[in-house]
Amino acid sequence: QEIFDNGRKINGSVLSCLVLKKIQQENKATARVTVAFVVPRTIRRATDRNRIKRLMRESYRLNKHIIPAQFYSAQECLSLVFLFNVKKKAVFTSPQFTEVERDIKAVLNIIIS
Repeated sequence: QEIFDNGRKINGSVLSCLVLKKIQQENKATARVTVAFVVPRTIRRATDRNRIKRLMRESYRLNKHIIPAQFYSAQECLSLVFLFNVKKKAVFTSPQFTEVERDIKAVLNIIIS
């Protein structure tokens, strides 16, 4: 809930991303980088929603090296929520991997700048 309330929104053509950077006060053993992938239920078929989430996860996995090492070792935490943008069309067309990867790369490059 904190990410949706206080996070910064970055828009892409296929995806949006909510980003929340914060500093941990205590030395907890929690994850420094937290990532979530959300596809709305307006996409009716579960197989389509699952495929889109798989594309987003794989694209993030291949490009997570872009995130600086400071978020893995220091007191800073980074929370990301990738949201799929639903376009109002009569027929749903699933996005291609290249579209998803382009948006993920763009979002990660904006985060580090």
